[in-house]
Amino acid sequence: MNSNTQFTDRANKALLDSNDLAEQYAHSQILPLHLAVSLLNPPAGGTDDENQPAGVSGDSSSAPLFKQVVERARGDPQLLERALMKLLVRQPSQDPPPERVAVSPALAKVIRAATELSKTQRDSFVAIDHLIVSLVQDSQVQKALSDSNIPNVKLIDNAVSQIRGNKRVDSKTADSEEEHENLKKFTIDMTALAREGKIDPVIGREEEIRRVIRILTRRTKNNPVLIGEPGVGKTTVVEGLARRIVNADVPANLAHCKLLSLDVGSLVAGSKYRGEFEERMKGVLKEIEDSRETIVLFVDEIHLLMGAGSSGEGGMDAANLLKPMLARGQLHCIGATTLGEYRKYIEKDQAFERRFQQVLVKEPSVPETISILRGLKERYEVHHGVNILDGAIVSAATLAARYLTARRLPDSAVDLIDEAAAAVRVTRESEPEALDNLERRLRQLQIEIHALEREKDAASKTRLELAKQEAANVAEELRPLREKYEQEKKRSKDIQDAKMKLDSLKVKRDESMRSGDTATAADLEYYAIPETQALIQRLETERAKADAEDRARAGNQGETLMPDAVGPDQINEIVARWTGIPVTRLKTTEKDKLLQMEKHLAKIVVGQKEAVQSVSNAIRLQRSGLANPNQPPSFLFCGPSGTGKTLLTKALAEFLFDDPKAMIRFDMSEYQERHSLSRMIGAPPGYVGHDAGGQLTENLRRRPFSILLFDEVEKAAKEVLTVLLQLMDDGRITDGQGRIVDAKNCIVVMTSNLGAEYLARPTAKDGRIEPATRELVMGALRDYFLPEFLNRISSIVIFNRLTKREIRSIVDIRLNEIQRRLELNDKDLKINCTEEVKDYLGDAGYSPAYGARPLSRLIEREVLNRLAVLLLRGSIQDGEIAEVVMKDGRIDVLPNHTESEVADEEMVDSDDALAEIEENSGDMDLYEWSSPHFMLRSRSSTRVLIEQITGVTGYIGFQTLTLALERGYRVRAVVRKEANISELKRSPDIAKSSDQGQLQIVVIPDFLKDSFFECLDGINAIIHLASPLAIETDDYDADIIKPAVYMVTTVLEAASRVPSIRRVVLTSSLTDVNTSVEGPFFGAMQAYWASKALARVATKDYIREAKPQFDFVNLLPSVVIGPDDRLDFDPSATAESLLQGTRASVLAPALTSSLNSPFPYVGTPVHVADVARAHVDAVDAVRVPGYSEFILSSDTPDGVVWDVDIRNICNKSFAEEVSSKVLPLGGSLTAVKWRLDAQETHETFGWQFMPFEETMKGLISQYLRLNERKAP
Repeated sequence: MNSNTQFTDRANKALLDSNDLAEQYAHSQILPLHLAVSLLNPPAGGTDDENQPAGVSGDSSSAPLFKQVVERARGDPQLLERALMKLLVRQPSQDPPPERVAVSPALAKVIRAATELSKTQRDSFVAIDHLIVSLVQDSQVQKALSDSNIPNVKLIDNAVSQIRGNKRVDSKTADSEEEHENLKKFTIDMTALAREGKIDPVIGREEEIRRVIRILTRRTKNNPVLIGEPGVGKTTVVEGLARRIVNADVPANLAHCKLLSLDVGSLVAGSKYRGEFEERMKGVLKEIEDSRETIVLFVDEIHLLMGAGSSGEGGMDAANLLKPMLARGQLHCIGATTLGEYRKYIEKDQAFERRFQQVLVKEPSVPETISILRGLKERYEVHHGVNILDGAIVSAATLAARYLTARRLPDSAVDLIDEAAAAVRVTRESEPEALDNLERRLRQLQIEIHALEREKDAASKTRLELAKQEAANVAEELRPLREKYEQEKKRSKDIQDAKMKLDSLKVKRDESMRSGDTATAADLEYYAIPETQALIQRLETERAKADAEDRARAGNQGETLMPDAVGPDQINEIVARWTGIPVTRLKTTEKDKLLQMEKHLAKIVVGQKEAVQSVSNAIRLQRSGLANPNQPPSFLFCGPSGTGKTLLTKALAEFLFDDPKAMIRFDMSEYQERHSLSRMIGAPPGYVGHDAGGQLTENLRRRPFSILLFDEVEKAAKEVLTVLLQLMDDGRITDGQGRIVDAKNCIVVMTSNLGAEYLARPTAKDGRIEPATRELVMGALRDYFLPEFLNRISSIVIFNRLTKREIRSIVDIRLNEIQRRLELNDKDLKINCTEEVKDYLGDAGYSPAYGARPLSRLIEREVLNRLAVLLLRGSIQDGEIAEVVMKDGRIDVLPNHTESEVADEEMVDSDDALAEIEENSGDMDLYEWSSPHFMLRSRSSTRVLIEQITGVTGYIGFQTLTLALERGYRVRAVVRKEANISELKRSPDIAKSSDQGQLQIVVIPDFLKDSFFECLDGINAIIHLASPLAIETDDYDADIIKPAVYMVTTVLEAASRVPSIRRVVLTSSLTDVNTSVEGPFFGAMQAYWASKALARVATKDYIREAKPQFDFVNLLPSVVIGPDDRLDFDPSATAESLLQGTRASVLAPALTSSLNSPFPYVGTPVHVADVARAHVDAVDAVRVPGYSEFILSSDTPDGVVWDVDIRNICNKSFAEEVSSKVLPLGGSLTAVKWRLDAQETHETFGWQFMPFEETMKGLISQYLRLNERKAP
């Protein structure tokens, strides 16, 4: 046999069947007899249905071709089959059968003859008729034909010619014994399905169906294409056309046509070689062309034809095969595709597009969807065996339109009905929960009884009797439930069977009426159908009566074990399960929860009544259905750090979803660039990541009911913020692919730090923001955000500063959180804090600047760290109570068992502490080092730590703390990690304040005598870092003028720089300052600093709202500032005149352009403290707007070397050093200058003119004498 011979599918199948037949009879060769039997009587299932579409049978209704040929030749097929079988059984067989069956020479001759015949007839394939004509030339086959009344083989040749006619075998399916075999394999007859009642009723869409009929009736271009979004009902329009054709409700030219749906998948499937797909497609088209009846071809997803079967190199595809027939009008084709796919695929091929007429299928409205669902209701009731209430239909259409916005009506509503009915069906067909629990309990008791029966002890026998009694009770309770379940199951089954029978009778009635069988139709219409309807009515009445009796016996509490009704509640549950949106009806418990929402949130978020109220109102409006359904609630939270902005969002997520992490959070600092917009909504077409989607849009698509938190929204680029406009206004957002994402059911929360500089200032005693401050914050928001952005925000909430009372309440909350954390970690440990401990935590953890955040760190440091050590040592064990008490002014956790002693020095190793500080990213509280015991024990190591953190100035502050604590004073301070006090930034961080917002600085004579400069800079450090509301000074009858006056000037200097200070009380017991040669000098300097502070207040460059109140008690008078910026004596000047700003205002214009920084004394070397103060002055010049230059004044000429062991000289070199450190800080400052003004200073103070050198030596001698040191 020629290996290049190509057979049709039927011929190839016949040859394979003959091979199987030879193996069945254990013959060694395949004979022509085997082929003849296979052609005459193919084996069962011989039809090649491998590629047939689902739902279409491949069984042939016509006889095999060989049998038709025999009948046409006046022969008897049965006689021929018997004759062939007789000859077949006479052939020798082998035992055992041969492993392989060979082709006999006789059969090979037949195949060669068939091949030659196909070439003679110019056929492309060897078909069945070729084999038959060649087969009858075999002598054994001729003998069998003679026995079947066919004496001459010419009769066979003539019969084959008559049946074949002029057909050409140009495909593998061309010799089909069935008419329209390709159509049966690759299409679905929709008119047949409609005739059999297998197509659901079509409600509505009348206009679209009429439009399709008009296009099909046209003479040319009579091919409609249905275009619409997925799920709007494009296929339903074609199904409606099929029902109209069956019901003869179409024009005459379409009355007898067939509507076939092309299965493109079946056409492509299995086409392994190039040209195979085209061959199948041509076979389908040829059968449509040759058909005697009109065929309309429906191609669902018609865009699949574009490129289908093509090799990708410009080859022929299915669309190009359709074009000629579409152009000639030989093919009526209906296409269906979506808008996007039509634009993407079909519009590109204008030759293909112009052959179709567009029919736009729009999404039906909610009332239209309700009508459609009512028409489909009966079909779904019969299929699921449930009763669908009309309320469920209305709810499905309404909720689908509102919440399933990513899908289209009516598809989404139909799916809701289908799944809700399926859920009820699964519940009904599963064993009820009550019954299942009782059966499980009974089985457990039976197992227990079986085990106890083998025990002999008295306790087991007692338990055995109890178990038997309980098993009897459970069995008694189970018996009626089982009977009730079986009865309900039987009633539901009878009703479902009756409904299915009614549906079948209606289909038969319609078919009888179409076929004209009026007798059968009348019998069904007036007898069978009414009887079945009456049966259904009787069964439903019996079920309702039985259910009512059960409820009456159970006292109106009996429920059916098998629910069969689909109502609005079931639809709501399905929507909630799909989307996460709580659309279920509000139960009484949930109503109470919403009404008490403020109380619930206030337990977590303390002191923010306005914010809690705003959020609660928005949630209640949304859940009650009164809110604008198209506008999600949006909030902008502004407020100081640590006041609960993010905590309120987490609390809201926990309230709604029982999970504080159930929110979509965006850190807007990651969206500072314009191009970062693509991360949020997706990249535009043509860019990398276009198909990936955006973080915001994809999260909203998956979780439409969620909380969107945009943290620090002001840090995002303006282009990113504009995207949020449509989200807050219309509840939707468009992603990078043009898809509209629904955001109507989310809650938008934004946080902002704008206006933080105003909110950091002191507020009312109850922590509320004052109206003036609120207006300043709103002004900052209006300056930054676009008006249309602010106008779309539902509520702008400014969080209040937390008060001490509220911090005390937060202490209880934090301790309860720690207790819950222990329970979650399976720690059976209870922490019991005394009220004294809680009060201390509330006081020490209070920070106006940082809110409640320091409290958590304080609890961790003071309580949890110590508790962890005791747990690890075994001093406190699981199941015990950890007592936390106050001891010697400190928090202590009492051990329950004896603990091993560990040297404290090891726990506070300086290297370890320094490493801990370096790893710390925030400010560091020095209070834990301020214990006198610790400082006296570890001063050297602590000094190393402080110098590493803050340098010299930090060490000065540390010394102040140390000496004060050694003398019994309680002082707290916080040092900054990244810089010392002389390197404060433009907006200095504010650390902890002292008790009641007041810092009391007490000057101790002995203390000042030892190191007054260190004391002064320590005081300066404490004031800057503590940010108190008030400062009070007292020199406690100091007998040394200089330190006392320096302290006053230091306080005044700090008052001009620290914005929180509202009141300054300066008290002095000095009575006669002019008796000393130092009196005029220190009085002048004190007045200078006082006027400098007041001038700053007057210019409002630093403090914009409230001026500090200065109370001068016995303060040095008589020094004011002259009009030429000089210090003059004025005995009549008083503190009140300074406070009124009468003379200080003269200095104000000079301060707007330059800032002079005179040192505390002239004519002497500069001390370490003065160098630090010069830095503070310089940085202050940068911070205060308007300063353009900074002048360092000194009496020390450049190049002068003093014979005193002092490290720093204020000269030109020092000025250059200051310039290198200050100018890089930015601001309006452009220059740092230095000038020598010793002569001017002497004249200013009115001293007697003495040679410069003598004056300096005199002052140095006096300085050394006052400090009890000898002059060199």
